[in-house]
Amino acid sequence: MEIKNINNITRQIRAGEIRNNPTQTSARSTKTAEDAQVSRHTDSLQISDQARTAQEIQKYTDIARKMPSVRPEVVNRVKERIQSGFYENNREVLEDTASSILNSL
Repeated sequence: MEIKNINNITRQIRAGEIRNNPTQTSARSTKTAEDAQVSRHTDSLQISDQARTAQEIQKYTDIARKMPSVRPEVVNRVKERIQSGFYENNREVLEDTASSILNSL
């Protein structure tokens, strides 16, 4: 670092010619504000695919937690079908049920 005219500045300070100069202070403030503005433009954030997936999973988990564990409309529909005999002798229902049982083993 090189300081030029140090003797001249020292003499001016002793003589009272140089005091706290507001224009110098504001120039420094402006410089600092400019530096801060530049810093804001260089910051960045990258979210990984794993983080996005985790966020999506969390979103759907929250939705599922808010849902009732028993859905009355589904229970009532199944009850009506049982009472009407829908599941008896219905080949498609029997095949789907058998297939689901075999796949779960």
